[in-house]
Amino acid sequence: MEQTGRRNREKGNLEGPSTGTCGLRSLGVTAIRTHDFYGPLDMPTLYPDFGKNPLLQSSYVFTSGVGTSAGDLYQWSSDTVFSAIQSAGFEPYFRIGDSYNKVKPPSSETERANWAVAAVQILRHYRTGQWNGFQSTFQYVEIGNEPDNATFWPSPATQIDFFKLYVQTAKAIRAEFPTLRIGGPGLTQNSCASSDTKAWLSGFLDYVKSNGAPLDFLSWHIYSNAPSDVAACAGFVRSTLDGKGLSAVESHLTEWNTDAENKDLAPGDPIKLRADGRGAAILTASWIRLQESKVDQVFHYRVYDPVGGPRSFYGLLDGNYVCKKPGLAFTLWSAFAKYANRVTMTQSGGTSDLVALAAANEQGGYAVLLANTGTTAQTWSVGLPALAAGQETFGTVATVSDAASTVQTAAWDASVSIPAESVQMAILNTAVPTVSLAASNTSVAAGQTLSIDIGVSGLPVDITLPQTRKLYAVLQVGNAVLWLPDLGAAMTPFRQTVTNGTWNAFSVTMSQELSSALRGQNITWIAAILDDQLRIVGQLAQAVVRIE
Repeated sequence: MEQTGRRNREKGNLEGPSTGTCGLRSLGVTAIRTHDFYGPLDMPTLYPDFGKNPLLQSSYVFTSGVGTSAGDLYQWSSDTVFSAIQSAGFEPYFRIGDSYNKVKPPSSETERANWAVAAVQILRHYRTGQWNGFQSTFQYVEIGNEPDNATFWPSPATQIDFFKLYVQTAKAIRAEFPTLRIGGPGLTQNSCASSDTKAWLSGFLDYVKSNGAPLDFLSWHIYSNAPSDVAACAGFVRSTLDGKGLSAVESHLTEWNTDAENKDLAPGDPIKLRADGRGAAILTASWIRLQESKVDQVFHYRVYDPVGGPRSFYGLLDGNYVCKKPGLAFTLWSAFAKYANRVTMTQSGGTSDLVALAAANEQGGYAVLLANTGTTAQTWSVGLPALAAGQETFGTVATVSDAASTVQTAAWDASVSIPAESVQMAILNTAVPTVSLAASNTSVAAGQTLSIDIGVSGLPVDITLPQTRKLYAVLQVGNAVLWLPDLGAAMTPFRQTVTNGTWNAFSVTMSQELSSALRGQNITWIAAILDDQLRIVGQLAQAVVRIE
């Protein structure tokens, strides 16, 4: 997950203010790419003069802000930003290069050589504490950002100039940090769509390989409103690496979002794609397809919108730290990721607009993540493996849609409707509920009060919403089973929504008439969980009381 630029200015707090409704932890973020902070941690900020001696501390700027006025949002220093990332417990994914507003390629062989040495000195500062720096254990260093894009690698710098820069820098870093994972260069999506950029990628891989430079991962970007495009690009990158004999090289998608800048979009579409259910559904469908595409790391671009910025900006959160719909969907992805064992799914019915993924955890629970990118609601159901005797399915369904500003949750049902342009996640567990029944007395006479306690246990602990199954108590006298209403108005049926716990189910005072009619008999109070067809779920429980 990529964080870019927006923080609490007073505290450098990556979580956002206490009044916000979203934070990086609630989203499930674990790593932050150090790109597009618009100054901090950019090479032209850290090492401003490529002609100066890169071995001298005086050639670097680590602690000065880069803003031009007191109110500048980007006045933080590189050290301030890095400290905020590390102290908040996120792993830095260290990009060495330029943000879009701080582009400065080396202009000579001397500058290129200095740039490569400077990259090593910067990593020493941020990883091993050089020059009052930081002790860190981050694992990934990405060299460059979109060098196939003239915005980030402008003329007169050439393609071969970047190839040389990468090789020189990667070799220098490997010599100093042999365990770091080194890669790049963050190619644009044209690398899998344009014949020219496909040739760029091929040439880059050939040059790196022939020069013996390290390439532990290849990073690339894509902005698209078609999940199939994301999957196709991922497949192209993987097949290209494999075809070059680079099957051990990882594939990293280090920028990814919907495309709200397309000139063919209708008015209002950019907001739908970046802030509403449509964008949440497209991104979720893409995320699901990425699970099948042999991509090793994925970074969304980006977390926060600027304060007062348009809702069609890139962020998962707006400038007030409130989750937009894609941000809410991200929380579901993070919850789903806790279920590590993929479960094969077969879809029957529905349309291609409905994309789903299922997984299980070690405790036997299941999660199903769905995205409906279509314009009509669809109904879906899921069949779990055959249940053992007495088992039942319990669960909740969470929905992100334009119908509400927050994630909406409801009890699991056998058939679920997913709204148009929305995301759902179902958490399902099977269990054999245990019902217990205890009477206050083993015998009761006229005028005495009899209390019955009923307990239910064994339900999944991570299911927090009430279930649709009901708990019933009945009375058996001899061979006759009587519903409690048959005993009189003083005794009403106990019908409790099932959750783990114990209840004083009901109390009854034995009348003279009732005691006389039943004197000398044993009565059996019975409790069970029944489904809607009155079939027993779990186990029966009973308590025997003698009428004196």
